[in-house]
Amino acid sequence: MDRYISSSLAALILSISAATQLASQNTGHLVEVGPHKMFLNCTGNACGTTVILEAGTGDSSEVWNAVQDQVDQFAHVCSYDRLGLGKSDKLTVAHNADEIVNDLHQLLQSAHVSPPYVMVGHSIGGIYVRKYAAILSHTSHWAGVARLRARRAILPRIRDFARMGEAN
Repeated sequence: MDRYISSSLAALILSISAATQLASQNTGHLVEVGPHKMFLNCTGNACGTTVILEAGTGDSSEVWNAVQDQVDQFAHVCSYDRLGLGKSDKLTVAHNADEIVNDLHQLLQSAHVSPPYVMVGHSIGGIYVRKYAAILSHTSHWAGVARLRARRAILPRIRDFARMGEAN
């Protein structure tokens, strides 16, 4: 009987541990934005500036997981799925850049994500965060913009490897 209780207790502890781990990995939720629902994942407890991560073309917020895990150690950080991507509602007609920026603004307001924001955009996400920062430029709602373009970061390395090959 003691063996049965011990085994049952061990199984319970393992299942609670696994559930806790899964819950901590899945911190995002759907937020109503007008007639649509958008996926938002905010982590970190730091007060003050909120870092907003904007994915590149066709990418969901999941591409930011490793970055978000690092940033949330010192800042409040949010990634999200644009409409039509990831866990957000699908669209029947694609949105243009102005509509995407408006969706982001409504999402942050609906989810009560407090400014000021540091906007970080990769690839086409850089265009969206630049447009959003321009809208907010007359307010105290933004603290900075970082635009990441992988192509420029990778090209010098490719050139270096190519030159090494020429030298051999």
